[in-house]
Amino acid sequence: HVISPNIYSTLKQSLNTMHWFSKVGDWEEIFPWYQRWIFVYFGAIAMRVLAIYLKKKYHLNDNVRISLYECGNEWINAIGDKDFHGGSEPNLADLNVYGILTAIQGSEAFQDLMTNTKIQPWLERMKNLVELHRVDTSVRLIMTIIECTGCTLIAYGIPFSMFVFTIAHHPFRIIIAMTSAFFWLLSLLLSSLLWFIVVPLRNQLAFAVPFAVLFQEIFRYLFYRVIKKAEFALQKVQLQELTEKGMVFDRFAVAYGN
Repeated sequence: HVISPNIYSTLKQSLNTMHWFSKVGDWEEIFPWYQRWIFVYFGAIAMRVLAIYLKKKYHLNDNVRISLYECGNEWINAIGDKDFHGGSEPNLADLNVYGILTAIQGSEAFQDLMTNTKIQPWLERMKNLVELHRVDTSVRLIMTIIECTGCTLIAYGIPFSMFVFTIAHHPFRIIIAMTSAFFWLLSLLLSSLLWFIVVPLRNQLAFAVPFAVLFQEIFRYLFYRVIKKAEFALQKVQLQELTEKGMVFDRFAVAYGN
């Protein structure tokens, strides 16, 4: 309850904090410009109002920085002569405080806390230790040969097997397979267009993916109904041809008997 009243202590600091969150959170890559503008400016106003409310609720000092410094000094006193709160190694309390301070390190309140308290040496020790155990989460853009081969087999292995063992022995199924592929690509194209056009779907992945899958399944079901009707019509044509051939054979047999 001390952090928010400090990082949003004035409208200017509130705006600077929101710009900091936008920078470290990659909002420029995630949100369109108008949503980012709303988040930053309207968010700064809303958080400034919240900071005033929290200051009154928790009876903080009129100068909220003093309350922040008191918390910092209390933390340093709890550590004492040790390197960390947990002793020679950090514990959960160290990690919690480090996470909070790291999240606001772009704000003026953070800089004032570093200047007016003795918390910075502890923070530097935590930073060095955390960076030492940091896990590389960067995404590689180049696939290895094994990965490329595996993805190729996953993508094309089943269709190729179906072609070799099924479609190649029944030429009529080639037409059905090609038509199915066309309808599937068409459904994928339409669902992608809807995903892009409808803004709520574009920004809400949890709803967009089920919607796209459901749309494609409905499209495929309609295609299935068309195929079933075509198959039924083809059976009728084949039955009619067999009937006509039977009638011709009967006439030939009667004529031959006479």
